[in-house]
Amino acid sequence: MVEENLTPEEIEKIKELFKNELEEEELEAKKEEKSEEKKKETYKPFPLDKLERIDISQLPLYEHALKVFSLVLKDELFRIGLDIEEIQKGTTKVYKYKHFAENLKDEMFFLILKVSPLPSYTAIGFKIEFLFSLIGLMLGGDYYVPKMEKYIITSAEYNILRKFFNVITKILEQELSKFYSVKISIVDTDTDKQLAKINFTDKRVLITPFKIIFKDYMSEFYLIVDEDSIQPVLPVFMGSTEELPDMKKTIWKA
Repeated sequence: MVEENLTPEEIEKIKELFKNELEEEELEAKKEEKSEEKKKETYKPFPLDKLERIDISQLPLYEHALKVFSLVLKDELFRIGLDIEEIQKGTTKVYKYKHFAENLKDEMFFLILKVSPLPSYTAIGFKIEFLFSLIGLMLGGDYYVPKMEKYIITSAEYNILRKFFNVITKILEQELSKFYSVKISIVDTDTDKQLAKINFTDKRVLITPFKIIFKDYMSEFYLIVDEDSIQPVLPVFMGSTEELPDMKKTIWKA
């Protein structure tokens, strides 16, 4: 067998080929590294712990969605027989929930919502006095403030209010889904102001008040979104076009 030695020119050509391949591999590796760095930078936690007030410049699309929600809700409630003059959206603020709950003077009734596919829960709080007055209206009576002898909504009373609650969750789902597709369902109710059932007590929450104004009466309800639910989609409501984490991979909390 005769061994053939490579000429210097052939050796140089092979070196050049390997050099080109190595450069391409290094270039590809750098691209992948930059891509990974970009993915890591796509979602930056919002400083909920440093804010006491959210304004339209910080979460413009969230504020817009809730403003439109209040306007559309008035018309939809009119369709079910509630002659409401106006629903006013208030300022969204960040609270440690237990501090907010300590300042609630009225007895409250909370709808506990699951906003899929987001983790944790959301709640809407109503004054029980207002809900009893609303029952009278929905049964065809006049609006009046009842004397409160009990602070429990029975299943029969809840069934009367169900249409009212369903309109609220339907419109909220509709307006939020214009920016991030969600499905809202009522999964429970509560009268405990601390909302310990869903572990809200020590959490930071975004709370938006809404005034619901009748001709001779006004009440408020509160949209309460906890930090675990809002954090993954804050880039959307901040107006960012960055890629979001895959919510299907999120481990939901019980």
